Amino acid sequence: MPINHNKQYLYIIIILFGFFLSVVASSYYVSTYDKYTKNGYHHQLIKDETYYHWRQGDKIAKEVRSGKNFFLSGDITFTKPLHQRIIALYSLISGYELTTEKKDNKIAKVNLGGKLPFLIFQSFIYFISLFYFSKKIIKIFPDRSFLYIILFLSLELTIFQYHSSFWTESFYFSFQLIIFAMLLEKKKILSIIY
Repeated sequence: MPINHNKQYLYIIIILFGFFLSVVASSYYVSTYDKYTKNGYHHQLIKDETYYHWRQGDKIAKEVRSGKNFFLSGDITFTKPLHQRIIALYSLISGYELTTEKKDNKIAKVNLGGKLPFLIFQSFIYFISLFYFSKKIIKIFPDRSFLYIILFLSLELTIFQYHSSFWTESFYFSFQLIIFAMLLEKKKILSIIY
């Protein structure tokens, strides 16, 4: 099936629009909620499991700065180790200190500021993955189906919220899209679909 050039431009505009909306939402969330609650103890954006990953990323970054190997640094973890490494890389590349030092046996606090570039990077990875995925499916699906798939993956609110927050799902969605796109390249997979 020949590729319609209008179809190509339309999906690129949809993906760019989704990325733009994600950056706007991230900017709003960081400017509004990058602070502590009234008790001064709980950060409004980074808490619970996200705080665990943030703190472990900080530990990895500090150990790497002190000379330890990146892959041998940090604690043994049994849940989502990739996100901690990505946060550590962000800290190492940007120079942003993720948490304050522990004092008087208190839990290290999340530093304020410096979080928006991380969310923009997270969104960028997702939308680049979506672009790669769309390049693979543009030749497979009819125009209307293709458009619905791209609209859904760019703007669906449940998926969209992950790119504007510090949850781990955004990177995993990105990797899923890349893996699906790679699978679609295999002729055997396509013959099963049709």
